[in-house]
Parts: sequence; structure tokens; C-alpha cells
Amino acid sequence: MSELIPITTPMREFEGHESWVMAVAVFPDKRRMVTASGESLRLWDLQTGVMVRKMEHHNWVLSLAVSRDGKLIASGDHDGEVIVWDGETGESLTQPIKAHSTYIFSLNFSPDGTALASGSRDKTTKLWNTRTWEQQGDPVECDSDVRDIRHSPDGKLLAIATLDDIQVYNLGTRERVPFFNNDVSLAWTPDGTRLLTGGSNSDPTIHEWDTSTWQQIGDPWTGHSKSIFAIVVNPAGTLVASASNDHHVRLWQLSDRRTIATFKHPSGTGCVTFSVDGKHILSGSGNYIISEWAVPHPKILAITTARFACISGELSIAEELLTQYINTNSNSHISYSHRSFVMARKHDWDRALQDAIKSINIKPSLTGYMSKGIAFCGKGYITDARAVFDVASMYTDQNSQTTHFLLLIKAIALFGADQHDEASLLLKELTTACPNADTRSVIVQAYLHVQLGIKALHGARYNEAAEHFTAAINCSTLSSKLDMHHIYEDLSWWWLQSSLVFHSAFTEKCSARCLTKGDAALAARNYESAIELYSAVIDLGCTSDVAFVNGSEANLGKMLWEDALLDAQKVIELDPSSHVGYQLTHAALRGAQHYDEAIDAFTIMLSKLDGASEMQIRDLHQQYIHPSQAEDAIQRAVWIELDNAPLRLLNTSTGLLLRTERIKEVVVMYFRCVLLSHRWEEMEALLQDIQDKVVYELNGLGGIAKLQSFCKVAR
Repeated sequence: MSELIPITTPMREFEGHESWVMAVAVFPDKRRMVTASGESLRLWDLQTGVMVRKMEHHNWVLSLAVSRDGKLIASGDHDGEVIVWDGETGESLTQPIKAHSTYIFSLNFSPDGTALASGSRDKTTKLWNTRTWEQQGDPVECDSDVRDIRHSPDGKLLAIATLDDIQVYNLGTRERVPFFNNDVSLAWTPDGTRLLTGGSNSDPTIHEWDTSTWQQIGDPWTGHSKSIFAIVVNPAGTLVASASNDHHVRLWQLSDRRTIATFKHPSGTGCVTFSVDGKHILSGSGNYIISEWAVPHPKILAITTARFACISGELSIAEELLTQYINTNSNSHISYSHRSFVMARKHDWDRALQDAIKSINIKPSLTGYMSKGIAFCGKGYITDARAVFDVASMYTDQNSQTTHFLLLIKAIALFGADQHDEASLLLKELTTACPNADTRSVIVQAYLHVQLGIKALHGARYNEAAEHFTAAINCSTLSSKLDMHHIYEDLSWWWLQSSLVFHSAFTEKCSARCLTKGDAALAARNYESAIELYSAVIDLGCTSDVAFVNGSEANLGKMLWEDALLDAQKVIELDPSSHVGYQLTHAALRGAQHYDEAIDAFTIMLSKLDGASEMQIRDLHQQYIHPSQAEDAIQRAVWIELDNAPLRLLNTSTGLLLRTERIKEVVVMYFRCVLLSHRWEEMEALLQDIQDKVVYELNGLGGIAKLQSFCKVAR
């Protein structure tokens, strides 16, 4: 799936805060908003964008909540105090309530407004009666810092996000639901059937939970790269917004869990909410500003989501989304032309042609005629297709870039209709005429090479296939270095882009073939060939650690220590919990004679073996001993040798060895403590070399000369 272009310019900004904006909430009257920043709250008029009141809290405000009827505002600070304010006037209704002993990270009113829940760093969650402001029942002991709390829409459950887990309690019985996950932010869907939780830096994903079974639904939502501080669902229950420390607010479609827009901030975002009508998003970040963003129109959302589905190969989903929009907007010529593109991807040429004709009948357009030309090519009506593409040129507004794009579409369509020579010639002429137009010609070249490579592969012409695939990879490498954002903004480009995606089947076939041959070369100790084949697997975009593991082993066999180390580090990156990467790292470092680092890697490898979940992996530890155990064994061997070694003492005056029995007597006579330091080298003097001989009279070579010098200095 292509990455969305972040929207960087908000439609409006609310300035005047004195610090990081920690919290934001809107009122049900649609007219007002309240924000928390520094030691104060601010009330804003959403129509004029003007701050109408500033409420001093006297301590750093970390959290706020607005009751569902808009009559109450509650704010919590870093000293554990809560203040309640009048929602209309902004006047304080209570003195500071000492609710907790330290930071209050989250506040949330119950749906009926009768209770306020507060969650704190003191590892407790408390409920407060909103008439008396007395605590209701005992605190909920959470055993970890509380970061977010949310009542379920029916008010029966309370979800609590701590640093360690998610806890859900039945407020009637105070019983805990058997459910846990290590996330730090929460949001219920309006119907209460789903609970969304956002993760921290270690797992910056969103998890969706079925509240009837507390089982996770689908895979985690990926996109953020740092902690997700806040999640909110729009009033209609169709869209989700998440604010992250990665400087982005992401807008997701709940039905398919896809990101449909991203809003980029200059710093980390800590809070986000929807407007009451769901048409806008309000977010706060470290730049002391609340930014207001427009939620994309449903038509744009439908087309955008369908585009992503088509690009990722989920053609049935793309067709369904466009059909849903057409059913409610039957005069949308764009939707018909886009559904024609989807039908073309599915090779349903009759329906592709029907939708193209319908689009043109509603309103003649460039996309309508392009979709008709593609459909004609698919049906084999090449002459008709050429005529339709000629007519399409009338709708380019004589814009050279648009015309260039149209001709690229034509080249792809003709190539798909087996008009290879004509398509290649057209592309060649385009590249010559517009060498710097944009990156699309390069990508189309890559596509043509891929298609020709696939044909050669199917025909068992492997050398020819390899040449085309190499050329395609070179083209894609070039295009990846260029700016393609303007391409993705083109509503027609998504069909071309989806057509140019390297087929997963092709990638898998080539990777598997190279991997198999590489394994055979490695087994035969043909390390050079193995390295080339594993490199080819990696170049084809393989993300499995197998190619890197085997590549590291091949480099070890070739004694290419640095290359082996690079592959080993990639193995660790792909699977940090495995011992294999550290085992390879140890071997590479040892080969490179970096012994201290090798020992460190070896120690980590042993810890990974101990922590493995599989018993078979843990049993591998029995093959090794820890470096500290080896050191102890060596020390014991040395001391045993020293204990059994005969004592020798040399008289430096006479140059003769003393009798063994007098050594201790002489040493005790002259010294309290003796330490003899000596570096052992080659050609050292042995006992038999000096036994019954005068050291000074010996031939002074090698170790004898060193011993003579040592005696002279000692004397």
C-alpha cells in the first residue's frame, strides 16, 4: 500500500497557549471548546476562534473532561488535585479537591453525568459523586500508573489503561473482566461493541477488541512509530483519530482499519477530538497550538479507500466500496470510471467497458475515456482503443504533464494487449521527448521489464528473465530516490500504480528459487555463489531472516567478517528475541579478532537461549558454558598447577639455583611478601638449562639473556 501524503496545513489554529496543550474537549452545543495547557484552562468560541475565558488552575493541568450535557468541566493537575468548573461561565464550582497524591493523567464523566472517574500516577482510579464531590466506594487498586480511563457508552463498565495492562471493571460489582493488554490509551465505539487501545513506544499500534468476548479483532492497526497518547471515535462510529508522539494524527476508517488521512504536526501530539458534527478534528501538540483539520468528504474517502484496496490487490473490497458510493450517488462519473479501472484489474472487460461508457454518458472526462481505452485494449479492440485515447487527449486542457500521463496509460494498455513493440516505442519516444517530466516513465519501464521477465520465467528462459528483473530493479531503485508525492495526488494514477506493483507471486518465485540454489551452494561450501544468490534474494525485497542468516554463514565461510557481521546484525533487527543473530555476531567478531565484543555477543546469545519459549531452544544452552564459568575453570586449573609446581630460587650473587628446602627459609628471612612478575615469551630458559650451572656463564641468547639481565637487576 502506498503511503499517504501527510496534510501539513490546518484549516485553522487556536494560538495563545503558554505551554504544551495537554487536553482538548468540545461542548455538545457545537459552539465551544476547552483546552488545558500549563497551569490554566481556556474556553474558546469555535465560530470566531476567539478565547472567551482563561481559568487559572494554579498547578500544571494534565487532564480535563466535559460532562455529556456540557454543564460541568473537570480538570486534574500534577499535584493530584481536581477542580470542577461551570461549563457555561467557566467559574469554579469547587475548591481544589485532593483526589490523589500525585499526577492525575485522566478524567472521564459517566454517560449520565452522575460520576467522575479519575486515574492517577499513584496507581489508583477513583469515582466521585458529581453532586457531593465525595468519593464513591473504595479506590480501584491498579498496581501501576494509570494513563487513561473511559466509561463504556452504557456506563456499566470502566476501562483503565495502566503502564502494565488494560483493566476493565464492572462498576456495579467492581469485578474485573479477565482481559489485559499492554496499551496506554483507550476509546469505546459509540455502540459499545468495540474497545480500541493504543500502544506505547514498544508497540505503537492500535488493537481492536470485541467487548462481548474480549478477543482481539483482526491484526493490530499499524502506522504510528511512537506512543499513541490519545484515541477518539467520531460520533457516527465510522472514523477513528489517533494522536501520537511521532508528530502525526492519523485518521482511520473503522470498517477496514485503513488509514485514510494523516495530519502532520511540528512536534508530538498529545490530544485529539472530533467536532460534535464529526466534520473536523481538533488536535494539540508541543507547539502550544490547537490545530483544526477538515475530515475528508465521504466521496473522497470512498475513492481514497478504494484506491488503497486496489493497490494492495484487494479488488473485491475496492469494487464494493465504489459500488456503495455509486448506489447513493448515481451521477458520479468519477466513481464509474474508477470502478471501470477495478474491473480492468480483475480482467472483467465487459463490466469495465460498461462502467466506462456510463461514466462518459454522465459527463465526458479524461478518466472516462482513459477507462474506455483500457477496456477496449483488454477486449482486443486495438483500433478502437487508439481512437478512444486520441479523444481522451481533448480533455487534457493542453497540459503537457497530463498529456504525458495519458500516453503512459496508453503504453501500459497497449502492452497488456500484447502490442509490445508499439508500447515500447511509445515509451521510448516519451522518454526522449520528456526526459525530466517525472518518475512515471521510469516506473513504466520497470513494469514492462517485470512483465517481460515473467513471460520469460514462464517459458523457462531463466537468463532472459534475470536480465529483465535486474533492469526492473534498477529502474525501481532510481524511482525510489525521486519525489512521487505529486503522482499520488492524481486520482487516475492509482490504477496505473496498482498495475505496476511487482506481483507477489513473481517475487516469491524468484526469491524461493534463489534461496534454494543458495542453500545448495552453501551446503557444497561454494561460498561465493551462495553469497551472490542470497544477495539476490535480499535485493528482491525479502524480509525473512533466512536469507540474512544463510548469507552471514556464507560470509563466515569465506572469512568476510565485516559482511558476515552486517548480515548478523540484520538478523537481530528482524528477530531480536532469537539467539541466532547473536550466535552469528559472535562468530564474525571472533573471526575479526574482536574478542571482548565477541564475548559480549556470546553472553547475550546465552541469555536469549535461556529466555526462549520453546524447550528445544532452551536445551541448546547445554552445549555451551558461560564465559564466567570458563574463567572459573581456567583459574582452578592454574591454581592446581601452581600448587603442584616445585619452588625454585636463584641466588643472584652466585648465579646458582638454591636447594628447594631452603627457599622458604631464605624468603622469610629477607621478605614479608614476594611478587615475581615475568612475561613469558619464546625461547624461555627451562629448568634443565640452568640446573647445576652458573647463569652468568651461559651463552646469553634468547631467554637466557633475559634471565641474566633479570638477575643482575635484582642483585
